[in-house]
Amino acid sequence: MELTSDEISNLNRKIVDLMSNTSASTQESVLAIIIYACAGLIEVFSLTLMLCVLKLDGFMKKSNQEQELLALPKRRVEN
Repeated sequence: MELTSDEISNLNRKIVDLMSNTSASTQESVLAIIIYACAGLIEVFSLTLMLCVLKLDGFMKKSNQEQELLALPKRRVEN
């Protein structure tokens, strides 16, 4: 755990060093931030959409099972 924490700290320091040493223009930095923000939003949106689809799929299966259970007494009466 401590080793992982130290590695994360070292990587964070390296990232800060790279960011401070880059000679990128302000426009390029803003563009990079916008791209990362959009990528994050897309990831959150895709996860939310996936959860909604899974929830809807479970709801549809439950609804179909309920319909089948409701139809069982009718079938027994017909037989």
